[in-house]
Amino acid sequence: MSVVQKICNKLSKYISLNLELDKDKEEVIEYGIFACIQTTYSILCIIIVGFFLNVLKEAIIFSFSASFLRRTSGGVHSSTPNRCAITGAIVSGIVSWLIKNVIVYMNLNIFLPIGVAIFLISYYLISKLAPVDSKSKPIKSKEKRNMLRKKSIKIWGTLFLISVSSMYFYYIYHVDLLLTFSICISAGVLWQVLSLTYLGQAFINFTDIIFNKIFVWGWTK
Repeated sequence: MSVVQKICNKLSKYISLNLELDKDKEEVIEYGIFACIQTTYSILCIIIVGFFLNVLKEAIIFSFSASFLRRTSGGVHSSTPNRCAITGAIVSGIVSWLIKNVIVYMNLNIFLPIGVAIFLISYYLISKLAPVDSKSKPIKSKEKRNMLRKKSIKIWGTLFLISVSSMYFYYIYHVDLLLTFSICISAGVLWQVLSLTYLGQAFINFTDIIFNKIFVWGWTK
């Protein structure tokens, strides 16, 4: 059990004892505390990496787009939640740096067709693979799987409209933020749908090997 899990366990026991709650409610409280801490930690990692690489705005847009879709579509996980957070922050930082310093200076005429292609591929992968669950929390209900898939497609549609609209208005008004917004959303969606595939699994397995070869203070344990 990690340091964070121990803290969550002690806090949930303390709250349950004072409120005289049963074991099931105690576990719900423990999960909620852990989720809050983990989310905060993930956001902090993204902010640190984004600030260090001077791509904070891009990293936040990229990460929000990916996490928004991931809530219903699922995806491959690292061996620990903390490795997941660190890997996500590093990927968001690298991709955001490339978007800010390389991609936005490419031929603008290729952005719209590439963005549309990304979303079309994403739709296919979501409709075929989502939701991708984990061994620790398998989705056994067919109804729930169908519901999550439908929600994933709705979120995909929302992100598609935002991205395409941003690109369209960029061509009209030439506001750089709109171009960045569109590209970061497309990249975030692409990163998330890759986590539904064997390619995403292979990448995460590779990062776990790297983590096993280096020592990162308690958080990656």
